[in-house]
Amino acid sequence: MHTSDPFLNGNLKVSQPGGAGTPIIMTTTSPIVFTNNSAKLSFIGRYTSTQTSGQSEAPSGWVDLGDGKKHYFGAVNIDTGETLDPSAISPEARGFAQKVLPKEDPTVHENYGVIIHYSNSEQTSNVDVTLVSDYNSLKNDSVKSEGDIDPVKRPILANGDSSAPVLYAVGLLANGLTEFTPTYHFEFPEEITTTGITLPLNNVTDDHADFKSYNPAQSGYTVVVTGSDGTKITQRLQAGENYDPLTGQIDHFGEFRTGKKLAAGVRIVAYDVTPDAKYYANAYQNSINGTTNREALNDINSGLINILGHLNSKAQLEQTYKSKIQVESENKRLTTNFQVEVSEPLKLPVQGYGGPESYLGNKEPTTYKPGDTFTLGLETLGTVSKSGTGKNLDAGGILTGKGNKTTTDLPGHALAVEYGTIKEPIVYLTLPDQTTLTNFKNSDQFYQVTFDKNDKNQVAPQPKITQKQNADGKTVMVLDWTGTGFELKPKMRVLFNLQVVSDAVNGFDTGLSKQDLYVYKKNGGESDLYTADQLKKLGVSTEGLQVYKANVNNVNNTSWIQLGGDTSNTELKTQITFDDGSVAQTTLVNDPNDRVYFKIVATEEIKPAPLIMGTGNYALSEKGLNYPAKDYLTKYGQLKGLQTLQMGIVNNLATPLQNVISVMNLPQAGITDGNIPSAVQEFTLNLSAAGELAKDTTNNHLHDAHTLYYSTKAAVLSTDGTTLIFEDGTTWKSGQPVPSELLTADQVTDWSTIKALVMDIPTLSMGNKIIYHFQAYSPTSETNMGKKVSLRQVGGYTGQKVLVIGTITYAYGAYATIKHVDQNGNLINGYPDLVGKATLNETTGEYELENNYLLGASGQALKLPTLPTITGYKFVENQYSSTVFKADGSTVITRVYQVEQACLFEDSLKGKLLDQATGDPQANNGSQTPTGVSEIQFTVTDAQLKKPGYTYKITVVDQNGTLLSNKEYTSLAEALDVWGFLMIRPMGKLQRKTSSSNIPLISKKQW
Repeated sequence: MHTSDPFLNGNLKVSQPGGAGTPIIMTTTSPIVFTNNSAKLSFIGRYTSTQTSGQSEAPSGWVDLGDGKKHYFGAVNIDTGETLDPSAISPEARGFAQKVLPKEDPTVHENYGVIIHYSNSEQTSNVDVTLVSDYNSLKNDSVKSEGDIDPVKRPILANGDSSAPVLYAVGLLANGLTEFTPTYHFEFPEEITTTGITLPLNNVTDDHADFKSYNPAQSGYTVVVTGSDGTKITQRLQAGENYDPLTGQIDHFGEFRTGKKLAAGVRIVAYDVTPDAKYYANAYQNSINGTTNREALNDINSGLINILGHLNSKAQLEQTYKSKIQVESENKRLTTNFQVEVSEPLKLPVQGYGGPESYLGNKEPTTYKPGDTFTLGLETLGTVSKSGTGKNLDAGGILTGKGNKTTTDLPGHALAVEYGTIKEPIVYLTLPDQTTLTNFKNSDQFYQVTFDKNDKNQVAPQPKITQKQNADGKTVMVLDWTGTGFELKPKMRVLFNLQVVSDAVNGFDTGLSKQDLYVYKKNGGESDLYTADQLKKLGVSTEGLQVYKANVNNVNNTSWIQLGGDTSNTELKTQITFDDGSVAQTTLVNDPNDRVYFKIVATEEIKPAPLIMGTGNYALSEKGLNYPAKDYLTKYGQLKGLQTLQMGIVNNLATPLQNVISVMNLPQAGITDGNIPSAVQEFTLNLSAAGELAKDTTNNHLHDAHTLYYSTKAAVLSTDGTTLIFEDGTTWKSGQPVPSELLTADQVTDWSTIKALVMDIPTLSMGNKIIYHFQAYSPTSETNMGKKVSLRQVGGYTGQKVLVIGTITYAYGAYATIKHVDQNGNLINGYPDLVGKATLNETTGEYELENNYLLGASGQALKLPTLPTITGYKFVENQYSSTVFKADGSTVITRVYQVEQACLFEDSLKGKLLDQATGDPQANNGSQTPTGVSEIQFTVTDAQLKKPGYTYKITVVDQNGTLLSNKEYTSLAEALDVWGFLMIRPMGKLQRKTSSSNIPLISKKQW
């Protein structure tokens, strides 16, 4: 019997109390709601009559609809024999007239189609393909459909998965005239690994019967497995069981037993499956599985034969692999091929993350102020494949009606096509104008790498970080993971923390524009960016408007985030051209978008802009840090300082400034700077070349005339901001003849003689700034550890009320040292001192760092990495000479370890010491080779300790003789093994049956 209404599932009890030939009684066990006007009950059976012709009658009976009355249907009232109104009988229930042939008739034989069920390449739905044939009187060898099943794409699974996905499932749809016994044959090429077979579930007796599929009741199946070595094994299986011939494991609804298995290393070449009982003439195997979701991908189908398997590493791209499927019976044979192709990993989608999005004059743009921080970066999309979470490969979920919610049924296995990765990426960040990098909160890095939420414990390796300048003068930070093995996978982010610089002026910066954008105030409102087309519609000419050039181009792309290395997106290829002429091939992470920009709104003020970038910094800041190492190079006979000093004036007032003078003295060791007399100058700072206008599109964008002077004498500025006073008493005002102390760049013959920088700006326009960068160094840099200086830039202008002042400080860092010693203070062998160190590579101009966590600014707190595990020792404590970096580099962290020892005493801890075992048999003398051992052993043996007539036992005690365990051991090795090599407390004693003072005892301790 079969019902079309799923709401009857589990609510219908079917019985035939009187046996064959008597009424069938169906009773609902709980209230039901029909989803249609009627619930159709179909009866499936076979002829038992010998008649060969005649008219069958409509079935008759009654139904109680819950009102206590019998509602009769069919041809007659089965209780009274009264004929019922035939018009009330539905057409399909009126019986039929058909010629019935005897089984011996040559035209009476089986006929069926083969159903092949599988998930589509995209893993979005299931597919059913039915191979059918017309009914005929002879076995048809020609019904073969090699190409009817279109190839499906599957990923390569390098290793067999215990929850292997379903390669495909096969069933039958019979429409013949007699019962038959099919034999299923499945073949597999060497590129397809099959890991087992799950048979249909039939003949269940549970109340939640397999209502969704029909198959003649089968007690079981015989499976013949052919191995790649030509061997065959035969295994009898029950309906619904899963069988793995590679391991021999048979899963009977969560209960396991072992059957026959192939020899190790032999793969499965073929299965031949034969059911115990014949199939009915109209047998039907449904492809719906045991779950309530028809789209349960790669799940076991309770009504079909499930073939588990996957492509292995021998499979190649652009090749098609065929698994032969053949179903054969006495008068029928159907053959097809399930075709599989290797699915290429999907290109990993990458897009920009964070940052601003504005609206080109249609809405207030994203706005930042000086000092504001924001995040830019990239993120990868796609999905992270997850293996199936089911425990078994059986169809048992159907028994409880819960499908994929039971512990004995495998839920759909994730066979999603894997996304590719970006191997060893190179990330390029072109800093937006008027921004700098700053560390993330609670971090000492300006970048972060985040992973998918299921990979919380992942840590990205450190990239090589390089700062470069592109051909337009913009700063480009390069994070290069080449050689690290690092890969970008789905659901990851690489983020940068940026900050608007303190000397910013009002303006914009565009991040991904494909056309020029113009600054315009519509209707007297706030300024915003517009395209030329937008302005044309407003009747506005672009003539005279400030323009931001398109930054997306194929020559020197200046968009904010770009990728290099093995990138996944080939449609957005571009390049960055650097100021030295070199080129980096890159990929955009987004399509060009004119709305990716922000606006800077600065406070109305005038301010000097001194900043410093030491050799230990990655950006200009008010607090510089230098490595205590050489900080200058000589190339082509020219000295080049590796520090960058900034000097400048910013006018964010609403009016221009007249007669601006600004001075900044360079630190001279032991000499007081008159502009900042309270500061102690501990080293000298020299220039190595003339200053250059900072390469920033907002820098002097109004082209104000000015002069930069270099002074051989230090100077101070008068309080009214009009007069420069040199250390020898000479004075100078703007507009007066220039004294000999002031030189222009072309007049300087020895840059080491320059002691001060002076800017003379007749008019500084509102909203303009003039910023210069200088190469600087200290001639004593290699001996400057822990030394510091302060610089102050002082400025004045006509009408000022007070001098404008900007002050910066910077220093040389200090090193620290880590020592690893034993309990006696001796250096542990193989663990030499660790010392922070920075060395200038004079070929590359870059610093090579050793133990960089042991290098920091004076007074900075130490941050130590994870402790090393030293074989044969246990860590005790860190001893600090200081918890911060001392200016003289004398900070020492001593990591104290204790060697593990086990001692064997006689009778008690006060008894005779019989033997001693240690975690390091060698004396520590600072040798470069580790001498600790992972297992300790006594030289004395159990045999030597055993005595005739005594029971040999070991118990565990602490240093006070107190038992640590009630367990008794029979050997020294067993006791040591159980209590572990890194046990801190002593342990063990040997004991005999009789009381005696001669009881040997094991004691393990750290000495």
